[in-house]
Amino acid sequence: MLRKLKENPATADIPVVVLTIVPDDGTARDLGAVDYLTKPIEEKELLQSVEEALTWQGRVLIVEDDADTVGLLSATMRRIGFTPLIASDGYEALTMARRHRPDLILLDLRLPGMDGYEALTHLKRDAVTQTIPIVAISAHVADVDQERKRLIALGAAAFLPKPFSIGELLDEIETALQPVAGPPTS
Repeated sequence: MLRKLKENPATADIPVVVLTIVPDDGTARDLGAVDYLTKPIEEKELLQSVEEALTWQGRVLIVEDDADTVGLLSATMRRIGFTPLIASDGYEALTMARRHRPDLILLDLRLPGMDGYEALTHLKRDAVTQTIPIVAISAHVADVDQERKRLIALGAAAFLPKPFSIGELLDEIETALQPVAGPPTS
């Protein structure tokens, strides 16, 4: 049904939120659904999903436990057209990434519970989340080049050491999103 809706020019641009009892395997989003909710569904979750569908922008999952950094990253991402989703630890990040399939993940490496390295590994091994570009962020790095190589090997699209400027953040986001943007048009 979703495939038919998205193939029909009259209905292709209508945002679709899938409500089902079947666990998400990524197929609905691959076919163009903007969200996928598994029953039972909380009213708040449904309303948030419909609101996001009606005002769709790119979504970024910010995985950070420091409130000041979350505020800075959220404001910056809103300014460039993304809707921020917030997770404060690795476990919450995995759940939210599977549920919302964001267009980008900004992942702090030092988190309570499951740290960013473990979360990155899980995200890149999961068929539902493995293609989401991830910018890893950390203040606790002795050798930036060595850490960048390690994180790229684990599947990160980019690495940003703290402290960073807004310009550096935007450069790393551009780097991370470049492969998804497709070839340049002439």
